[in-house]
Amino acid sequence: MFEVETLKYATLATVSRCGMVWFSEEVIAPRMIFNHYLLRLKQEDYDKVPKVIEEKKEDDSSANNNLDPSKFIRERCVQAV
Repeated sequence: MFEVETLKYATLATVSRCGMVWFSEEVIAPRMIFNHYLLRLKQEDYDKVPKVIEEKKEDDSSANNNLDPSKFIRERCVQAV
């Protein structure tokens, strides 16, 4: 645990021993972090959800025909805020 408020004055050796990756605010801006997060949310899997639901319906047709698509998405997908 660090006893300082930020890692601004920590040496590279100290940070690496903790197994952390740290970038100063001068290198990584909050906007860059936000954009990276949004890019991670753009996954190919979201485009495949309707197809996966149809496949799931076919697989479950003998057991249960009442698959709730919204429940399926909530359980298996990341919710963008």
